[in-house]
Amino acid sequence: MQANETFQGPAWDNSDEYSSFEDSAITEDLSQIKAHLEAIDQDSKALGKELEGLDHGKIIKASKRSIEIAVSIAKRKVEVRALLANLSVFANCQLSVDGSHEAAKKLQGNVQELFAKAQASFQTQESWLINISTEDIEQYFSDELASTERFFFHRRRSQRAFQLSLAEEKLLKNLEVHGPTAFGNLYTNLSSSISVTFKDQDAGTQHLGLANATALLESADADTRHRAYRGIEQAWQQHGEASAASLNALTGWRLSVYEKRNYPDFLHEPLFNAAIERSTLESMMAAIKSAQPQAQQVLQAQRRMLKLDRLGPWDLFAPFPDQEPQHQEADSRLSFAEAIHLIKEAFSSIHPEMSDFVQLMTDKRWIEGSLGDRKRPGAYCTKFLKSRNPRVYMSYSGGMKDVITLAHELGHAFHNWVMRDLPITQSSYPMTLAETASILSQTVVTRHLTEQAGNDQDRLRILWTEAREAEAFLLNIPVRFDFEVAINQLRAQESLTPAKLCRLMEESWQNWYGSELCEGNRWFWASKLHFHISSLSFYNFPYSFGYLFSLGVLAQKEKLGSDFYPQYIELLRDTGRMTAEELATKHLQSDLRQQHFWQDSLSVVKQTIKNFVAKTN
Repeated sequence: MQANETFQGPAWDNSDEYSSFEDSAITEDLSQIKAHLEAIDQDSKALGKELEGLDHGKIIKASKRSIEIAVSIAKRKVEVRALLANLSVFANCQLSVDGSHEAAKKLQGNVQELFAKAQASFQTQESWLINISTEDIEQYFSDELASTERFFFHRRRSQRAFQLSLAEEKLLKNLEVHGPTAFGNLYTNLSSSISVTFKDQDAGTQHLGLANATALLESADADTRHRAYRGIEQAWQQHGEASAASLNALTGWRLSVYEKRNYPDFLHEPLFNAAIERSTLESMMAAIKSAQPQAQQVLQAQRRMLKLDRLGPWDLFAPFPDQEPQHQEADSRLSFAEAIHLIKEAFSSIHPEMSDFVQLMTDKRWIEGSLGDRKRPGAYCTKFLKSRNPRVYMSYSGGMKDVITLAHELGHAFHNWVMRDLPITQSSYPMTLAETASILSQTVVTRHLTEQAGNDQDRLRILWTEAREAEAFLLNIPVRFDFEVAINQLRAQESLTPAKLCRLMEESWQNWYGSELCEGNRWFWASKLHFHISSLSFYNFPYSFGYLFSLGVLAQKEKLGSDFYPQYIELLRDTGRMTAEELATKHLQSDLRQQHFWQDSLSVVKQTIKNFVAKTN
């Protein structure tokens, strides 16, 4: 590999969905959405009459005509959701690459307004379905399309006690666009426009976008990492009031809604959205807490290898420290093409179809991996709902962290791909289960690297990567969870200042990392997008869930042999129509409510940590 090789990934091509923001298909799709919503509003009047005067807890006796209307609305809802999602993804893909793109911002605003209107329009039919008798909803499910909603409405009906009146439900949906959605937009606009001042000893003062500045945290040079971290920290500090306003508004809005619904606590909705039971979360977190000492050993070993007196939060993404100085930077990186080749080889160990899928994603240019000052930081996978084709977004610069991130997001994309022929109503799955394919994929890549390692140094390099994953899922994710618990507890009494948020965040880091870091990442609450996503709270514990759950799934490979792949595909296809507990019972014969499952997965992680520590002493 040449030292001057360009490592960044390609730009994606979304023209197979819409040729540009002037494409007439966008106008046509917007018109279709509006026409469908008008028809839904008209048809919903009959259902609304049956809901009038409904006493809380009472059941509606549905007429045959009402059931027919509800089925008709269901079919229009599928069309509206597909069109809205397609337009939203197209706009968001462009804004991820260039947050200042005016046409994309305009489309995003239009779609968000329509989405709020759609949610309000859907509410009459959904409230009606939640409140009709068991016999009547079974009659509704006798329709082929309606039957695909059985899992969704079975779960929604279990939450009937927390349902508000139809007028209140509609009002909430209409207000969201000017409430949490607006603050989510504020944050994403901010994160794509922030300039980081980085003082380079050779090039002088540079002004970098967040994505490019964040890439410097993977530098082999400790001083570069530290200066990049301080630059990012200072940039967020300058925007601390706006970031705190976003977090206060999002948390405050949710708590007000939870109180109105009379939820038992602020975890009720996140658990429902994650399709897991409280006992499952408690068992998993207790198991993770028991593994905290082993996870902290990763930090001790990394500090020794990096030859540092203390680790800072800026060192958590440091690359593997090669013993030979000439290999510390360029030679340890992989070009995008090399990364794709590596991932394909690893995926083929599960099944050639997975490898072929990676090539398809590459050939179709469905992966965004370029670098740019206007790009948003982070990585994600999304899909266009009309075509059911996935997309992967990241900023690829060649480090091993980028290779693992690419494998992770391609795992998400593969999950979407194998569900593309299922009804749209069964193609959406909770975040807990969404992490199954992604984390399994990155684990497969790291294991493949271990198998291909030609010497002890190469094997240690892979152990470094695996140990870092253990640190992320067993320490960093719990930090985020504990912090979010804390702000939900306090936000009910007061508005949280940037200083208070920094203190809470530092306390969470101290609780999990202990004395292994010289300081906590005080501004993590501002810099981490996950805290500012308007549509979801507690965007954290599902990652640790997915990490340990995927290890349980992968453990089946040795037992099942050639039968593993078809059963794995069936498991993925069931993620949109089962709870996590039901999925584990059917496909893994395991009970997630008990610690046994989590401890079994943790035993694999602990062995990896033990091997890593042994090689660094």
